[in-house]
Amino acid sequence: MVKCPICGKRVIPRTELKPARRGMYAVEPMNLYPNPYDNIVDNQAERETTYHCIDPKCYGEISEEEYDSIKEFEQLMGKPTKLPRIGDYDFFISYYSGTGATFAKYLKEHSKDIGNLNAFLDIENIPKKITKDTHEWRSYIDQAIENSKIFLLIMTRRFNERREVIREYWKAKDCKIPMLLFKQKTLDAEDLCSVIGSEPIDFSNLEYTEFTDECDLLTKVDEIINAKRKGKGAKVRKIRGWDISEKVIEPLYSEVKSNIKRLYNYNATLSDKYDSVIDSFWYDQIEPLESQKIDEFYNRLKKYTLILCEVRKLTTRMIHEELCRVKPDLKVGIQQHSGEGNFEINLSLKDTSGNIRTQKGFYIDDALMEKKSFKKYLQSLVPLEKIIDIMPIILTPRYKLSKSELRDFEEGLKIRVKQDKTYLLMWQERSELLNMGKIILRDMKT
Repeated sequence: MVKCPICGKRVIPRTELKPARRGMYAVEPMNLYPNPYDNIVDNQAERETTYHCIDPKCYGEISEEEYDSIKEFEQLMGKPTKLPRIGDYDFFISYYSGTGATFAKYLKEHSKDIGNLNAFLDIENIPKKITKDTHEWRSYIDQAIENSKIFLLIMTRRFNERREVIREYWKAKDCKIPMLLFKQKTLDAEDLCSVIGSEPIDFSNLEYTEFTDECDLLTKVDEIINAKRKGKGAKVRKIRGWDISEKVIEPLYSEVKSNIKRLYNYNATLSDKYDSVIDSFWYDQIEPLESQKIDEFYNRLKKYTLILCEVRKLTTRMIHEELCRVKPDLKVGIQQHSGEGNFEINLSLKDTSGNIRTQKGFYIDDALMEKKSFKKYLQSLVPLEKIIDIMPIILTPRYKLSKSELRDFEEGLKIRVKQDKTYLLMWQERSELLNMGKIILRDMKT
């Protein structure tokens, strides 16, 4: 099966009057739907078949010539192209030849001078007999990435528009190759965004190191890679003492602290900083036990957020069912709005000056999660005022519950909540996450 050069999925044929240039990627997305004008034949134009990725979000294309050659070879040999043996590399250099070739060549040329490193550069390491941008050439690139200890991306002007560069990035990410990103200092924020392929990338959200010229790039690559290889020594202590603190500990500390506060308030949690930090070189430098705790904490946060979402849906359903039990004569009208917030409490309040006012629209969902009585929960929302009267309202059909009906309604909800497995699981996860978060914050301070 011939695969897409971008994402690896199978390709399907498409015939066009005005085909894309042979051997090049298509610049427009594939149209999977039939064109009503395809039956109109233009005698002056030639039809040509190209092969597009089956995924409509991917822009991969293979010319008819390349498709035929790959197919013929697979039928002849019964297996993929056998490439020359590729050795292990300390790092793979990914770059855009139009603006980054000078930096890439300089880095490759002097890689032996910075700890006798073995770097892979396509124009140097791929045999000349292999034609660029062919299936065989890309297979060689993929094997080189898989056999490299580090994927090093040089971000220069318009690198984000190059399909091959982005394809190499996703290949390294899929293979879980540690990444080092180096950004030319003159690049702006828009130069770090790529919309090529099925998933957009904002490289500004990832950890990177800025450089000014070839010498500056070489110096910083030397410092980072050699520190990573040695594992101990002055350079590692310098990285651990300052860079890790700035690039990992400080951003994660603030986010873990925010998540603890959100857990207290039964809100959905955050993971933006964690998602951007874990793919960086610096995250690999923290103690394994510490990173294991952080990873477990964030994995459980995701689980907790899903449980919390289910609890909120469950609470809405419980409220409607209890209202139907307390007011069976209104059951038909209540059930017509079962997926909505159909119950609220209005309060008559008195401030410290003796002024009385009415405030509407309080909901009691969080009171159930916080295990508080309605009155205690409502008072916590207006701590500077005294509650004179509580007015529970069914919105549709419009009806005000009496005090006895409100007590019956509240007791029914409390009993159901205490027995519900989803609620019990949420409280357990929340308690354990709060303890984990406190331990992580304590360890980060030391």
